[in-house]
Parts: sequence; C-alpha cells; structure tokens
Amino acid sequence: MKKIGLIGLLALWVTSVSSPLFAQKIEQALYVSKPGERIYRIPAVACTVDGTLIAVSDNRYSHGSDVGYAQPIDIMFRLSHDNGLNWTSEERLADCHESIYKGRVYGFGDAALVADRESDRQMVLCVGDSTGRTVFQQGFQQVYRFYGTNNGKTWSKGENITHKIYSLVPQLPCLFIGSGKIHQSRYVKKGKYYRLYCSLISLKYGNAVIYSDDFGENWSLLGTTESCCPEGDEPKTDELPDGSVILSSRTEGRWFNIFRFDDKSYTTGHWEQPVKAKDIICLQNACNGEIIALKAYDKQTRKKVWIYLQSVPYGPKRSHVSIYYKVLPYKVDCKSITAENFGQDWARYEVLPDDSGYSTFCLTADKQIGFLYERAPKQGQWLYDVWFEKISLEQITNGRYSMKK
Repeated sequence: MKKIGLIGLLALWVTSVSSPLFAQKIEQALYVSKPGERIYRIPAVACTVDGTLIAVSDNRYSHGSDVGYAQPIDIMFRLSHDNGLNWTSEERLADCHESIYKGRVYGFGDAALVADRESDRQMVLCVGDSTGRTVFQQGFQQVYRFYGTNNGKTWSKGENITHKIYSLVPQLPCLFIGSGKIHQSRYVKKGKYYRLYCSLISLKYGNAVIYSDDFGENWSLLGTTESCCPEGDEPKTDELPDGSVILSSRTEGRWFNIFRFDDKSYTTGHWEQPVKAKDIICLQNACNGEIIALKAYDKQTRKKVWIYLQSVPYGPKRSHVSIYYKVLPYKVDCKSITAENFGQDWARYEVLPDDSGYSTFCLTADKQIGFLYERAPKQGQWLYDVWFEKISLEQITNGRYSMKK
C-alpha cells in the first residue's frame, strides 16, 4: 500500500494496484469516530444518474445507541464526483433537532437509500422518533422519508410516513426498514419510474417486502400479511433475471426466499419457503449486509453471466468482512432456481481481516463495486469508522469475471 494523501482532517485515502488484472483500489475513511464526541454507524451508498456517489452514515454523537433512547442522532452524507477518489465535507441529511419531544432531542437513523437511475431524484427511508415513544426492541417506532435532488446535494425536510407503512401489515407492533440499499427494479416500470423494493423487520413477526411504483410516495405489500421469513432479521432485496424478488435476511449467514409473480403485471404472486443459505458462512455473528445482481462477462468461456454479490462478516464474531459471489448463466431458467439452491455454491472474497460490521455497496459509474462498511480502528474495540473502498469484480473473482467484455 502507498499512502498518497489526506482529505480534510479525518479522511485518508490509499490506492494500490495488486495485479495488472485488477483496477485501481481505493480505500478511504469517510467517517471517523471519536469516543466521547461522535460515533458513526450504519452505512448506505448509492450512485446518482450523473455518477455522483452518496455515502450516508448515522452520527450517534457520544452515545452510540439506536434511535429511541432519547439521544440525538443525525444522518450525515458526503458526495464524490470522481467515482470515490475525492469526497465533499460531511453535511446533515437529517437533523436530530427536528425530532424533539417534550424538550428532548431524538433523531433519525438506519437510513435506506436509493438514487433513481433515470432522473435526478434520490430518497432515504429511515427510523425516526419524534414522539418519544420507545426503542424498536420495546415497541412502536416511526418511519420518515427524505427526498434528494441536485445529485444528492439538496435534501427535503423529513416527512412522517409511519401510517402508510404500518397500515400494510396492521398487526405489527413495531417495525423498521432494513438499512443500506433500497432496490430499484431492472424490469418493472409503471408510469414514470422503475419500481422500488425494500423490506422490513418486526419483532416476533420477521420480514415483509414492500414496493412502490411512484418513487416512494405510496407503498404496497408484496404478497400477504403472513411473514415471508418468520425468523429473519435485517433484510434486503434484489431480483432474479425474470423479475422474481429475492429476500436476503440477516442470520448467522443469510436467509433467502423468492417471490414468484403470477404474470407480467407484476402485482400478484406468492412467496416460497425461506431457506438458510448453505454456503454463506458467518461464524459466531449475525450482521447486516448487502446483495446485488450484476451483468458480467466470463473471461474463460467468453460468455455473459449473472453474478450475485452478498456481503457479510465471515467471523469469528464481527470480523473478516467479506463479499460472497455466485454465478448464474445469463439465460438461466429462473423457474429452476429455489431459495435452497440459490443459497449454494457461493465463493468468498475477503475485504478486510480485522474487526468489521455492517456493509453495503453499489455499482459506480466506472463499473466498480463501491463498498461502504464499518471498520474498527482497533481490534476488540466496539467502535467503528465508516470506510469506502472501490473494488473491481476481477479482484473479487480472482480475475475470472469482469464488468467489461
């Protein structure tokens, strides 16, 4: 590694070229925690229509607690206009001082982020508590929505959309949306926007998936009010190549389930049975991670393929954050894919051998993996900085697969 510069007082970037096969790798600490002053958690990242990267994190001030403990939490953002090489100074996306109940500051946290692929619109859904009710583990919390424009530079005031989300599964006493990526469909477009999918968790219920065809203004439930993964924890979504929806949910590994649509209207259908992935290993930990599907090129066979990436800490405990990958034929028969066989035949690429936690990623404008994750500055210390790395698909797959033919 060659240290070549500093950005501001807190951020370090490092570049290295490990092999002629691999693109330049960038590592940079975007949010650096300082005990007693600020603690950063819960990353989210997206790439806007003009290629700007948005990197989001909770600022949990000096406490580190989740939303609901009557402690302030802001959601912060930074932007990169050159594919992750340089970043703007951090700014507030959601200001905790707009969430005050009986004189106490609460705040917003656990952001789920999406940037529309065809317009200059972005959106964050997050946990909010401006009523002083409770923490998630003890009961009801609220859901807020923030809209962005100007390629992530300008953000609206938060809107309370709690009633819109809770009304979809009325029996739930509490819920929150899984942080990280909100998935935008590659296949389903109703009117002006491609569909959005995201997923939620509720205690003693598990997971449900919701969708929006108007970029988050209104939401519908995918399937019935029965949980699609009763033992699931923090969830994410993506799609099979026929538009079927994949649920990926936190456990010591991952739960997978698949929603099959009845027809090309992409409205009605059914969930299959959730299955724990056989070949995604998390030793002594359960942690939030990310899933994404990419169109790629097999350099050996010279054929197009689909590659699915899933990030989790390998362990033991929260350490050795890794990206697992699975390859499918480009013209795969999606009816042959079940939750069980989808969880098999994953290979692992290790990003970092040290203590590390939540992770998420997006595809950058220059066809690399923009990886944002929690990284402990010292081994055995429950304190994270939030780091950005740009990693090529060649590096993840040991040179075999590429985003470019």
